Amino acid sequence: MNRVPKPSREPTRPERRRQGRLPGGPRLPGIRPGALPAPGDRDWYRRAVFYEVSSRGFFDANDDGMGDIAGIRAKLDYLEWLGIDCLWLLPYYPSPLRDGGYDISDFFSVHPDLGSLDDLGEFLDEGGFCRYFTTHFALPLVAAVWSCPPGTALSYPARYLFAFLANHGMLSVSGSPPWRTVTGGSRCYVELAAKQLHDIRLSTPVRAVRRHGGGAEVRDAADQTHQFDAVVIATHPDQALRLLDPPTQAERDVLGAFGYTRNPALLHTDVTLLPDRPGIRASWNYELSGCWPGEGGPAPRISYHMNRLQNLPAGEDYIVTLGGQGVVDPAAIIDQMDYAHPAYTPASVAAQRRLPELNTAVTAFAGAYHGWGFHEDGCRSGAEAARALGGIW
Repeated sequence: MNRVPKPSREPTRPERRRQGRLPGGPRLPGIRPGALPAPGDRDWYRRAVFYEVSSRGFFDANDDGMGDIAGIRAKLDYLEWLGIDCLWLLPYYPSPLRDGGYDISDFFSVHPDLGSLDDLGEFLDEGGFCRYFTTHFALPLVAAVWSCPPGTALSYPARYLFAFLANHGMLSVSGSPPWRTVTGGSRCYVELAAKQLHDIRLSTPVRAVRRHGGGAEVRDAADQTHQFDAVVIATHPDQALRLLDPPTQAERDVLGAFGYTRNPALLHTDVTLLPDRPGIRASWNYELSGCWPGEGGPAPRISYHMNRLQNLPAGEDYIVTLGGQGVVDPAAIIDQMDYAHPAYTPASVAAQRRLPELNTAVTAFAGAYHGWGFHEDGCRSGAEAARALGGIW
C-alpha cells in the first residue's frame, strides 16, 4: 500500500506575518509581504495595492443573507494571497440606510447587521502581535491607565481605546507625553467650587431619590426627606440605579450596561515596589510575576509613583499600589482605600452614547463614566448636567 504523505498545516496569517511571508506570488517592489510600512515611509501607499470592499456584499459569515465584518476577516488570507496590501471598506457605521449607508448616524461604532467593535484581544490576535509584545507592552499600558486586571484589559473595545491613546500621545514606544497637574491637588478646585455654593451638607449620605411632578424628593441616611427642584446624580451608574426610586426602563438599560473593577489600594512609602534603579522608575510601574499572566504565581501589581504623578516635593517617595496586600511593608502603609474603576466593553460604549437622553428637567447624570473614566471626564459631564438643567457654565 502506498502511503500518501499528509500535507503540512498551512501557517496562520499571524504566523506568516511573523515569518515575513505569504502563500501568494510576487508583490509589487518595495512592499515586503506581510509587513507594515517602515517608520517614516510616507510614500508606502504609492506602491501598495488597495482593494475596495463592501461589507454587505463581500462574504456572509453568519448565513443571514448579508455580508459582514466577520466575513471580511474570514477571507483575509485569500485577499493577501491575491497580493492586496490594504483594504478600503465602504461605510459600515450605524446608519438608517436611507442613502446606501452613507447617511452615517454614529462614527464610533459598527452597524449591528455587520458586526461589532472588536475588543483589544481580538485585535492583537488578528494583527499577529507576538506574545511578548502583548504581555510586556499592550496589557501593561491598558491595565495601568485604567487600573484593571489583564483579562479585563483584553476586553477593552479596540477603536475606543486607540482614540484615547492617540489623543493622549501614548501610541509611541519612546518619549513621555506631557501631563499637567493642578497645584495642590483636587482639594484646591473643590474648595473653589464650594465657595460658590450657599448650602453644603457634608456627611449626609443619600439613600433614595423619588421624582414627582414638581421636582424630586431626596431621602437621606437618617430617613429625613428633602425637597428639590432638580437633582444631579454624580455617582457610579450602578449606585445611581440603586438611588432612583424607581428608575425608568431607559435608565435600567443604559446605566445597567456599565460594569466596574474593584481595586483595593494601598498608599505607602515602601520603595521596594518601585524598580531598583531610580532612572527607570515611571509614573505607572507594572510588575509581572512571570512572562505570561495567568500561568501560575501572583497577579500583576501596579504601583503609581505619586511624586511623579502629582509633582510632589523631592524627599520621601509616596506610592499607591494595586494588588499590594501581603507584599507592602506594613510599617510603611499610610492608608488603605477601596476603589472601583469602570470596565469598558462594547456594550458599555454603546450605552455611553445614550447617556444624554436620560437627562430631564428634574434629573441629570454626571460622572467620569461619561467619558474615558478620568477627572476631566467627570468635570465635563458635570458642566453638561448643569446645562441640561438650565444652568450656565
